[in-house]
Amino acid sequence: MSPVATGKVFVFNTTNQQIGVVLNGNPLPDDVSDAANYARGLARAADDNENYMPSRLVIPRSNATSINDPVFAQQNILQISFQGVLNHYQINVSLAPQSGSSAMYSPSNNDLLLYIFYGFVILVDSVNNAILFNNESS
Repeated sequence: MSPVATGKVFVFNTTNQQIGVVLNGNPLPDDVSDAANYARGLARAADDNENYMPSRLVIPRSNATSINDPVFAQQNILQISFQGVLNHYQINVSLAPQSGSSAMYSPSNNDLLLYIFYGFVILVDSVNNAILFNNESS
């Protein structure tokens, strides 16, 4: 049995636009206790004084291969919507090294950093500084 996933994914909006984020069919953020931000996505990268500051949200990781919950599993479908543009990403993260493969992996107790740019995302493992995914939308 796999250990419980304790890692988180910190998602950063680096753009100057409010963006919508959908992970595995679930709009983020989805925390109804924060009703003011419910399903509004990520604010643009600026603070109240118009200084550059990426906005962020935190989502949990899962050991599941794929899941229809707002958590980051091994196989994920990420949709990012900008004003009039919808980008799709298929992000796969192995939890352990695969025999004979040079693909990067990240145990589910490691925290990940997901940076969102216009039409491009980068996923980094914060423990070993490995780039797990960097790609344009499909």
